[in-house]
Amino acid sequence: MKKLLAISLVALVLAGCSAATRYNVAVNIASLIPEAQRSQSFGSTTQNLVFPTSGSGGFLVPLPALEIVEGGRISGTVRLTNTGNTNFTGSYAVRMAPPGDTDISDNQGGDFSLDATSFDLAPGATQDLPINIQISPTVNANALQLIQRQNGFRMALRINVNSTGGSVTLSAARVSVTARPFAAIK
Repeated sequence: MKKLLAISLVALVLAGCSAATRYNVAVNIASLIPEAQRSQSFGSTTQNLVFPTSGSGGFLVPLPALEIVEGGRISGTVRLTNTGNTNFTGSYAVRMAPPGDTDISDNQGGDFSLDATSFDLAPGATQDLPINIQISPTVNANALQLIQRQNGFRMALRINVNSTGGSVTLSAARVSVTARPFAAIK
């Protein structure tokens, strides 16, 4: 009887520990994107740029199937350089989409924007713009749902530029996610 009680107690403790297990998955996206696709120079223009620069489908972020996603963070740095003779103005936003969405900027097929930010850069200046986006059930919940439902997702940086010359470089990009293997006990 004591053995059965001891085995039951050990099984209960192990189940409790398993329920408290958290997976932390981090993907260094910039390291997976070829360097030639992380930067773009341009002359006088007003246009939308999408990074990575290969196609308009963005980058497929490889994540394992995660059952219960608790939260995460998208972080990175965009370097702007103004080589023109007027201010380099515009805005940028992180775009996310399901794996099958082939146009990450058309607001169709499930794609959406996170954290749109404006910038204004004087002639001859260089500036690093930080990307720091929290993902949780209450902040950017659409991103959390996308990550949880899919086996990976698409991501891109969309930059609207108005400049007489310059360059944009994605110098760092990272996604980190915290998940639980199951939701039996919280």
